[in-house]
Amino acid sequence: MYLYKNNFILRNIKFVVSDTSKIDKLQKENLALSNFMYSKLLEEILKNEINLNVIIDKNNDSGIVYKNNIDKYIQMKSKDIVDNTMDKLKKHLLEINNNSKNSILDECIDISKKIIENKHHNYKNIESVQKNVKEIISNIYDEKKDNAINISNKYHTQIMKDLENGYY
Repeated sequence: MYLYKNNFILRNIKFVVSDTSKIDKLQKENLALSNFMYSKLLEEILKNEINLNVIIDKNNDSGIVYKNNIDKYIQMKSKDIVDNTMDKLKKHLLEINNNSKNSILDECIDISKKIIENKHHNYKNIESVQKNVKEIISNIYDEKKDNAINISNKYHTQIMKDLENGYY
């Protein structure tokens, strides 16, 4: 959903990673069979500018996330951002897995689904895995931080212009 003001699009972005539409079918299928499915999927998702809505400060163990047009940017702990990201990635990987039934052998799909579930289970239940995953995901977000900051600055600049013009 988009809200237009002064020919500027204010995005109603779903919390953290959301849009996989720019990833083609073959890439998705390769991701579902990859050893690094979660991190590779996040990297692919963040190639789409609409998903650059997270800025993590690795030094302070916190970040900000664009939530929606009402709440704007909210501050969160890095752990919460990573938890939410892992849940969304799991959801997307299972969808990719389910949508691959006609082009990948059923045995591979079943194994892939078990791996997706197992990796997510390990993340939720093993502290050392949580620590490693947090580091990997934080690094991936950090690589895109400058782009996300630029988008945030453009958004804030437009809000200020809209305020001056009486749109809020």
